[in-house]
Amino acid sequence: MKKDFNVIIEKDEDGFYIASVPALKGCHTQAKSLDVLMERIKEAIELCLENQIEPTYPTDFIGVQKISVNEKTNYYDVPKTGKTVAKKGSYKAIKGNLISKKFKSEGSKQRTK
Repeated sequence: MKKDFNVIIEKDEDGFYIASVPALKGCHTQAKSLDVLMERIKEAIELCLENQIEPTYPTDFIGVQKISVNEKTNYYDVPKTGKTVAKKGSYKAIKGNLISKKFKSEGSKQRTK
């Protein structure tokens, strides 16, 4: 019995083509050329079906759309202590607290804790 599968092909930053089959969980491969990639993905599909991986249905292909979004600031280096913390020269909103920049005026003293 012949089965048809949709294959998604992408190219990574190193120039490798990556193929994945959304209907078969874990079914993917990579290659340096598209010809080799197509041979490898057919083999990967056959192996997945031999190992009794059930396809997820429905798998009607609708299309592919590229969407661009702006990257957000990386907050991974901020401690998760619940306290408001800011690095020198940076002001961030953490746990709903807004750290605002205060300018030092003449005669005022800055307190250090």
